[in-house]
Amino acid sequence: MDYLFGSPTPLLLAPPPRPTNSLTDLILTFQLSTQALLWLFRRTPRTSSHALPFYLYQINLISASFFTLFGAILHSTDPLPTENTNIWKAFLITLSSTPILFPIIITLALTPKPSASTKFFLSLWFVFSAVTHLSLIIFELDLSLYLPPTPPIEIPASIFLPSGLTLDGRSVSGAPYHIKEDYLTSIPSYSGLSVFPHCIIFTVAAVYCMYVCETSKNATTRLKYSLRLMVFGQVFMVPVLLVMGVRTCFDCWHVVVGSVMQGVFMELWPILGVEKGGKGGMGVREKSV
Repeated sequence: MDYLFGSPTPLLLAPPPRPTNSLTDLILTFQLSTQALLWLFRRTPRTSSHALPFYLYQINLISASFFTLFGAILHSTDPLPTENTNIWKAFLITLSSTPILFPIIITLALTPKPSASTKFFLSLWFVFSAVTHLSLIIFELDLSLYLPPTPPIEIPASIFLPSGLTLDGRSVSGAPYHIKEDYLTSIPSYSGLSVFPHCIIFTVAAVYCMYVCETSKNATTRLKYSLRLMVFGQVFMVPVLLVMGVRTCFDCWHVVVGSVMQGVFMELWPILGVEKGGKGGMGVREKSV
């Protein structure tokens, strides 16, 4: 076993691939691409008022399927990314489609004729989230240059973390490989190429979507539970990463995402669209698939 500068800590040259993460991402890719094809070839907007969320959801499904495909590749070839490769940039861009588009899709699906204030808010969200995500990725912005310093977060020793932990921007999973920072597990990280700031926006979008469902009379029970699960997955992703490791964290998150996307798809199927070539209207609600 090789050692780094005589350190008693073994030097592992590179983090190993995570085949279960790749497999679950490939399953998600199959699920999402199948949903995208069904949406494309079997559905048409229910009314003109449903056209915008209908087509935005189509874009979201396609983008999400590429996101999970890129994720499957990265889990096997670059498990703890430290360089801004083309596939990593594509991964972040496709990740950003859901927080940009999903609040608009859910709001307009449940409120086909929104008020002027709702339209203004959704337009503002689209501009803010799109500009923020893309600026962070394309210009590789470092938000730590513009934000006040974040003090280290000390997590005391417990039954779950016997040695305790300090979150100060260093890689959570990279220590055995002497990786100081990576784009996937450094917490907190304000680099535009890190998933951390993008996941914060994702979580805000998820909470908003859950709020819209909880306060809407048109939201079904399954849609409400799906978006509650979405928020649960986002909130508990970091604790699972810290306690159980990156492999278990992403396997669990993939299961949550698959359940959420299936539940949302089954509810939006009759809400936003009708069968191509069939008859439909605002008062018609087809049986969910």
